[in-house]
Amino acid sequence: PTMTVKDPIHLLKREHDATLAHLDRMELAVADLSGARRAAALETLQQGLDFLEEEIRAHGKLEEEVLYPALGLHVPKQTVDVMLEEHKELWWEMDLLRSALRRQEPPTNEVRWHAIALIDLLRRHIDKENNVIFLMTAQMLSEQEYRDLAEALTRMYEARRCCRSKST
Repeated sequence: PTMTVKDPIHLLKREHDATLAHLDRMELAVADLSGARRAAALETLQQGLDFLEEEIRAHGKLEEEVLYPALGLHVPKQTVDVMLEEHKELWWEMDLLRSALRRQEPPTNEVRWHAIALIDLLRRHIDKENNVIFLMTAQMLSEQEYRDLAEALTRMYEARRCCRSKST
């Protein structure tokens, strides 16, 4: 069955909610890095990072290719540039955390530092999107542009689902 995105903003927010739940688990794990639950904490951080790699990179691509260009027709260029810059920082922090976790004996301080930086950055980015970018999108796009955005997101979700089912 094909999925049709009726409200693209609602869908993006749902993805944000799922992400925030992972960030909460990751944050709790950071607190356990030095204790007896270290192995479980590292595992939780790895799982969280795997989720972010899979979901947030795809979500970010979706924003960069569809949402931001649509919004960019209505807002100053700097507004979109700031969001794109934050994406770059997020991918960079994810890469740093991944390389710290991949080490034979992951260094606690390095893992803690990158995990906290990533969690903080991503929470602030999501907050900005939920409370500023999405509101601007809903208010500034014409009905046609909003429908086009929904259709473009539907196509991207279909492509993602299709690729996923092939890889499983």
